[in-house]
Amino acid sequence: TKGHKPQRSNGYPKYNKPRYQSAPYMRNNKDKQEQIISLANNHKSTNSSCFPSTYQHAGFLDVRTRSDKPWKRRYFVVNNNFLLSAATEHAQKLERMICLEGSKISKHLKSSDMTFEIFIKKRKIYFRTASPKQCETWTKAIEKA
Repeated sequence: TKGHKPQRSNGYPKYNKPRYQSAPYMRNNKDKQEQIISLANNHKSTNSSCFPSTYQHAGFLDVRTRSDKPWKRRYFVVNNNFLLSAATEHAQKLERMICLEGSKISKHLKSSDMTFEIFIKKRKIYFRTASPKQCETWTKAIEKA
């Protein structure tokens, strides 16, 4: 019949909408307010960028994911075992976060002493620095991480 809704055994119509997970339980509004204030204070730190205030090495590098693609200049930070990048050092959002665990690094000696590659799993990422000295510094910092 037209307009007939399927009924459950308890007599109520079947409810097909997705269920949503509720927010974590808070004892009272004071706990919730304190949590929101602490999150806001952490976000409004003096360092308003997405990068950590302490790191092992930082600066601009040219990067590309394939050898036939153009170079893109990005700001990189080596922190713990990660290579973080964004368009500038003041960016609010990270573009990429590369886990350096299990990665291999190799320098290019053919074209210049200013390029190196990082192999992560089956991916290869190409990097170019402004000088051979910077290339040496970056490769050492990444190997240490």
